[in-house]
Amino acid sequence: MSQLIKKFILFTCLSYSFSALAHHGFAVYFYPDRTITIEGVISKYDFVNPHSVLYIESTDSAGEKITYTCALQAKTQLMRRGADENLFVIGDPIKIIGFPARRDPYGCEFGTGYFANGETFTMRSVERAQTQFASNNKREITPGPDAIYGNWIRPDIYGAAGLAMPTEGKESITPEGENIVGNYNRAEENPTIQCDPGSPVRTWGAPGLLTSIKKENDKVIIHHESMDSVRTIHLDREDHPNDIEESSMGHSFGKFEGNNLVIYTSKFNSGILAYDIVHTNEMTLEERISYNHQSGNLDIHWVMNEPSYYNNPISGGQSLESTTDKFIPYGCNADALPHDL
Repeated sequence: MSQLIKKFILFTCLSYSFSALAHHGFAVYFYPDRTITIEGVISKYDFVNPHSVLYIESTDSAGEKITYTCALQAKTQLMRRGADENLFVIGDPIKIIGFPARRDPYGCEFGTGYFANGETFTMRSVERAQTQFASNNKREITPGPDAIYGNWIRPDIYGAAGLAMPTEGKESITPEGENIVGNYNRAEENPTIQCDPGSPVRTWGAPGLLTSIKKENDKVIIHHESMDSVRTIHLDREDHPNDIEESSMGHSFGKFEGNNLVIYTSKFNSGILAYDIVHTNEMTLEERISYNHQSGNLDIHWVMNEPSYYNNPISGGQSLESTTDKFIPYGCNADALPHDL
């Protein structure tokens, strides 16, 4: 095990805190400190991943017909909360208090909806602008060599429930790296809206989306609901093939150290590891997957080496809770997302 990962594990065993990688894409597209009230009739509802979309016919101050477009959580996240394609009924009246879009004067992110029958549905709390997630039921785990296998989930993104670990090393960014970050347009280049998993780090941290881990002969298969991403960890090799095509998830081989899985990944294409951490195709990623006997969670510690954009390695991590939830195929549909929302 690398000394950097040993040092990082020791630190994170002592203290969990908000990670600099905490989910904050919401503020890129919407104003978190403003609200908008929309009243009208539901004209369309796209119940899809990566985000469901609701369309409401209304009128402006001049009496002209307009259509508001409001983004919701991913279909899978809504399903975990018990919602389905019948949550919104075409032709029904509705009042919405949401958060106005930055780029579309008739766009919003759904906050709370008020239905004609007196019922309400909240996706993001208006008071604190916090997304609502389904509660998680943990499964029982027997400590030992098979403890890392099964279904895992990040149940929330706020405070201790977000289970995020500190990120260190970003301050070592080079001038070339700063230039890339400065020119990165998150609204247009976000991998999620392109139905691209983005990186292993992003998929570990996807809130409300499940990850399944299983062993098949000389491979460990990590299947993320997020973008239906499947990672194959080869246990029978110690190198990366030269003819592997570069991708956002790279190529991985690994080994077990005791009951802990160590993964080595390379062959990435240039991109964004997570939010404002950039990388070239020279990036390498080392992950250590272990079962935490004290918390009962799965701990993922990672170290990224990117020689062109950072003078030092960057380290971070994520914990996941065990879950009794079943895997839900994602079926991402980028075409359903309005371009300007």
